[in-house]
Amino acid sequence: MVGVFHEKALIALHRYNCPISQDESGNLMVNVAVKRTINNDLVFTCPFCVSKRKKNLNPYANAKSVIHIHGGSCYGTRTPHCSLETYKFYNLPRFEFNLVENVNYVSSDYLKGNY
Repeated sequence: MVGVFHEKALIALHRYNCPISQDESGNLMVNVAVKRTINNDLVFTCPFCVSKRKKNLNPYANAKSVIHIHGGSCYGTRTPHCSLETYKFYNLPRFEFNLVENVNYVSSDYLKGNY
């Protein structure tokens, strides 16, 4: 399951404490903790997207993480809004964000695939 994510993607997921899970159909899901806005929308900091990238797709040193907004007040899975450049840079597989209230801590063994 974790083998389909490139090492750069696993490092980004670990940095933002986003564990990977799989649903009963075998679809990959990235669990992200969300916050509620005053309009009852769900927002989270994307572990992959940044505000600006170089031509070689590397993020600039001063690039900020992008906040994704998902309408609707219910938790659950959502299709990512990540840019094509982000997919190419991290070599991302097909996945969905699983919006949750809290996320358990992800250990460093997660990067090695020993979880």
